[in-house]
Amino acid sequence: MAEYVKHLEKSQGVRAFDVAVLGPFLVWVGSRRELGDLERFLLVAAGLGTIAYNFRNFGRIAAASGRLNGGEPLQVSGENVG
Repeated sequence: MAEYVKHLEKSQGVRAFDVAVLGPFLVWVGSRRELGDLERFLLVAAGLGTIAYNFRNFGRIAAASGRLNGGEPLQVSGENVG
């Protein structure tokens, strides 16, 4: 079980990157006027979708990891996550 919790902790880093960097980058690129309307729409939609999907899953996995870890919140970089 501890191995599974470690796997979840590693995937949380990817989700945090998607929410903090990738999603906003896609929205920023999609807001550029040099692109056509369809490209702009698709990039902004992909960016917002990335942020929403990964933010939701980050919270759900953090809560589940806390339950899998014996009810104790996971410790990631000295902070409670769950």
